Amino acid sequence: MYELHFAGAILNNINTRLYARTVSVILRHVKSALVFVDCASCHLVLEALSLFPENQNQHPTLILITDKIVEKEKALPAVDNFLDIDEGLE
Repeated sequence: MYELHFAGAILNNINTRLYARTVSVILRHVKSALVFVDCASCHLVLEALSLFPENQNQHPTLILITDKIVEKEKALPAVDNFLDIDEGLE
């Protein structure tokens, strides 16, 4: 992730303890184009995106950061919503 800053990307860290509504406002305000999502926080991000206004047709691309231990403990949503971190960076 550190290299993205030097590629000209603007990085915004979002506290995952915030409510989905607050995360949604942050994502809309900064006009996120690409969101890296830890698999432990994927439900929060999907809920935040579901709160986007219907007339906003530009949603960020989601890149899932996987973790074998967390994946075993939590039921992850359908992976169709996310790109894998390796394919997202190509």
